[in-house]
Amino acid sequence: MCLAELVEKQFGHDAWQQVLEAAGVPATRKFLMIETTSDSDFENLLLATGQVLEWSEEQTSRAFGEHWCTVFAPRLYAQYFKRVTNAHDFLLQMNGVHGRVAQGVPNINAPAFEYEDGGPGRLVMKYCSERNLEELWIGLIQGVGKAYNERLVINRLAKNKVEVLFAGPA
Repeated sequence: MCLAELVEKQFGHDAWQQVLEAAGVPATRKFLMIETTSDSDFENLLLATGQVLEWSEEQTSRAFGEHWCTVFAPRLYAQYFKRVTNAHDFLLQMNGVHGRVAQGVPNINAPAFEYEDGGPGRLVMKYCSERNLEELWIGLIQGVGKAYNERLVINRLAKNKVEVLFAGPA
């Protein structure tokens, strides 16, 4: 699981064990890459990670998003990262990516996105999901920028809507 890898890589195995304990998850629990973790379990693990590491929800979400998009997802979904050459085009393909991934992962509840192209260097994205993972979504957008070595400025327009400005190389 991506979150376990992030915590163990940066803080060690003991820190991950503390996260599991804080989330009420048995220390022997193993997460498989092809397994879908329930939203409530994932949210508990994310909150527990923040508590153990003394990070805010925003810090935890952003760290997860960066790790997901720069380390974890490129190993699992390399073809989607190679298909495009920049963060803008990667973000625009997310509905199609989620649709294809959902075919092979049981019980996935992927979000959908609506887009407004605001001209050169600007994209407005709307997160469409009942899962309320907006902070995580923003962290993932930041991670996409890092994956493509681009500096993205993200301005929140509403709870589920952001403006992404593509501000050049990182």
